[in-house]
Amino acid sequence: ARYVAEGVPLSEILLVTFTRMATSELRDRVRTRLVDTERAIGRAVAGVAPDPAADPVAALLATGDPAQVTARHERLRTAVADFDVATITTIHGFCMNALDALGLGRDLTFLDDVRDLVDETIDDLFLSRAAAAPGHDLSLADARAAGRAAAFDPFAELAGQRIPDSVPGLRTSFAEGVRTGFEARKRHRGVQGYDDLQGRLWAALDDPTAGERAREQLRARYRIALVDEF
Repeated sequence: ARYVAEGVPLSEILLVTFTRMATSELRDRVRTRLVDTERAIGRAVAGVAPDPAADPVAALLATGDPAQVTARHERLRTAVADFDVATITTIHGFCMNALDALGLGRDLTFLDDVRDLVDETIDDLFLSRAAAAPGHDLSLADARAAGRAAAFDPFAELAGQRIPDSVPGLRTSFAEGVRTGFEARKRHRGVQGYDDLQGRLWAALDDPTAGERAREQLRARYRIALVDEF
């Protein structure tokens, strides 16, 4: 409410939270806050000052030159009327929107749940390695645990023991194989999951050639970023 009242358009403020349910709640709370503040400043313009004890933000925004207070009220009223332009989203929703804005979001189908594809990758790799080396010491349960951990935490470093033919060494090698195979299957099928949204956006912003331009686009789009539970 303070940013909007002082001149930052609501469309240039980014609010990010974690879940869809939290996003819905945050939208409601932000809109309620803007409406309540707009009404309080409107009353201040009419000569009824807000109570600082009840609403210190409204009291702050009602303080100053009358023309400034009137301008703050107009900005708040515009924000309430144009509330649909507000970007209030999940982390992954932000990544998807940013990739679209950069022209990078239309080539892949989004999968809400990639577990079946992960397990398919694990089972196929386990069978192929079992056929190539019968009697190896890695159980299917152990392979699935290692493979799922690697696939579902794609940014984690695989730092297990590298002793050949030992169970820790086999587990690490298998996890690497699953991660590589999982990425290859996603590319082949033209799909992406939640983790891919973060990874692709990071890669776009960190690109040595086009990264600075991508970063500037986001800076131009959003002047203020507020991250819930940052």
